[in-house]
Amino acid sequence: MPKKIRFMELVKSSGKPEMAALWTGPRANPAFMKAVRENRVATLVQKPTGTKKDVGHLGFHQQQFANYLVFPKPLPKVADAEIIGIKYDLLKSSDEVVFKESKRRPFPEKKAPKPKPKKFRVVVSRTATEETVLEVTARSIEDAKEDALKKIRRQKFRPETIRESVNSIAEIERRFTPPALRAETLSRRLNRMSARAFTLRQLINNNRGGWPG
Repeated sequence: MPKKIRFMELVKSSGKPEMAALWTGPRANPAFMKAVRENRVATLVQKPTGTKKDVGHLGFHQQQFANYLVFPKPLPKVADAEIIGIKYDLLKSSDEVVFKESKRRPFPEKKAPKPKPKKFRVVVSRTATEETVLEVTARSIEDAKEDALKKIRRQKFRPETIRESVNSIAEIERRFTPPALRAETLSRRLNRMSARAFTLRQLINNNRGGWPG
């Protein structure tokens, strides 16, 4: 025969409970399952028909016509214990606490990595235009053109209009040189520099020896 525990005793030891209703499965309610793990939940069976009084059970027992009482403190660990003498006026609040399904935060979208800067070789043209009116004295049109060009070359050129345009553009490919090859190239350069320095010292010594005393 199961042991009977009066509701008033649980209120004195574990505090006033709250009525909880599950709208979804218990596994989808982290807050409710946390209370279950902490032994703060009692199952209350409320049958809609019959004359029997409502009866509770320590622990979480999912069944038909069941609501749940969530206590602020852990309940006593008694196997197969029934809770009798339920007094609804001793509940912490008359409003039922509803445990809804927790919303999962969406994962932030991964932003596409920014492209690395590249080197480009760009050919740009800058065209300056300035019109100048000159008066020249010449025997012919050809002589007038030649005299005008000679005269304009002696004047300062301060253009009012400059047009800029891109003629061509191309990406500069980055050449990868292995570290070993870079070290070998540097060694060859140093050897050539040493050989040139040695030759220069020989020339200086020879010239000193050939100078008259």
